[in-house]
Amino acid sequence: MAWTGDVRIPGQQSKAPPALAYGGSVGAQLHMVHLGDGSNDIWHSRSDGETWFRPDTGEPGNSRIPGQQSKASPALAYYGGLHMVHLGDGSNDIWHSYFDGQTWRRPDTGEPGNSPILGQQSKAAPAIFTNNGLLHMVHLGDSSNDIWHSTFDKTGWSPNVRIPGQQSKASPALTEYSGLLHMVHLGDSSNDIWHSYFDGQTWRRPDTGEPGNSRILGQQSKAAPAIFQAGGLLHMVHLGDSSNDIRHSTFNGNNWSTDPPIPGHQSKVSPALALYNTRLHMVHLGDSSNDIWHSTSDGRS
Repeated sequence: MAWTGDVRIPGQQSKAPPALAYGGSVGAQLHMVHLGDGSNDIWHSRSDGETWFRPDTGEPGNSRIPGQQSKASPALAYYGGLHMVHLGDGSNDIWHSYFDGQTWRRPDTGEPGNSPILGQQSKAAPAIFTNNGLLHMVHLGDSSNDIWHSTFDKTGWSPNVRIPGQQSKASPALTEYSGLLHMVHLGDSSNDIWHSYFDGQTWRRPDTGEPGNSRILGQQSKAAPAIFQAGGLLHMVHLGDSSNDIRHSTFNGNNWSTDPPIPGHQSKVSPALALYNTRLHMVHLGDSSNDIWHSTSDGRS
């Protein structure tokens, strides 16, 4: 399936992978958050699919989110509003805020700012997505490669639970596909990519339905993969096993396709995916720069 050529987003740079999400009822456009070019500040912009704008003024560009910093990439998802989680500026604590269309606010008080998620820490960027009426988060341990899972129900976060038998050396990725929550991640100490889904109680192997996860045969990445649903397929993009090429594969509910490189698309860190206006959007850093690039696909095989 064809991707459009990469277009550099003017004036936006990041030292770590960006995050994408559709804004839903809160600024019904595509939203992106990312770290600064050389700082831990978090920046926010929105797009009509072509031009990127400052959420505060509507002018081209991006806006710094006051008082929020992270030492790793933030994560973004729509859950009755735009929600963001990220690590601390210099700690493994996980912080949470939501965007009301004008201001980023604390979920606990509604005041401007962000709130720590008590009792949850991660050594790498977390991932979030909505499924079955809850906002789900998965993240690595504070000092281990174990993967932990918790949920937010608009009043508070559940305690996090370690997912049995699943470990990763890099951040996991989450999305919904066919009504179920799906996760992909790297191996505990390898570049192999693993896949599981959550049935509301247990994380299961897509190939057998048994508890656990399945290795996606023939696919490896040197950085965290990204996934999203479009055109009736689960899409994954990831870097090469030892190259900056961005590769693309799809899951049809039974099998994964091969993962050919997307011509002319390279990145030095993980890409991000989201669906907006029936098209699959991807943003990523440059092959050797902190510039952020944007392309789209119709998401059909």
